Amino acid sequence: GLRLYDEYVDRYRRSFIALERLCNRDTKYSPPLRDCERRAGHLTIRSILTKPRERVCAYVGFLEVAADLCSSGSRAQKIADSSVDELPRLLECLAPDLDRIAMLEQVASIQRRIASLPQPLLHIESRLLHQGELLYYPKAGQANGRMYCFLFNDRLVVTKETAADPHQYTHQTTVMLSRTVVTASEA
Repeated sequence: GLRLYDEYVDRYRRSFIALERLCNRDTKYSPPLRDCERRAGHLTIRSILTKPRERVCAYVGFLEVAADLCSSGSRAQKIADSSVDELPRLLECLAPDLDRIAMLEQVASIQRRIASLPQPLLHIESRLLHQGELLYYPKAGQANGRMYCFLFNDRLVVTKETAADPHQYTHQTTVMLSRTVVTASEA
């Protein structure tokens, strides 16, 4: 059963990333998708890609009910109880993958809030390390003011909050960390 869940988790991550990239890159795809989701009572395609952690928890609840319905001390109850005991072990084994899924969902949420991104933020190893405000100086002596930054494991994305919504941002620049040298200087 564990191999089946490994495959499920891997396919979930890949499907989720493919959907987010399609929504980010194809401007003709996103509006009809949002319209379909609105017409479906705000049921989103992301929610249809059922999260593996939720599925395992549903199994635990189902098996607990099944065990309660079995005759006390019966073989069926012992099997159901044994299965309930095994599911937390399954969840423990899957925890690193499920944590990666949570990180990908977090990055995807941020990606949807940043307008004018030149390239998608989301890839299979994406991780948000820190986010917050900073004073950004693009050239020596020139202040560009307060910016909101997102530090990922591979890049720093500098954005500016939009006037209309403080949780929406406009992309200013991206600094790829693999091509960056940081030096200390005295103020």
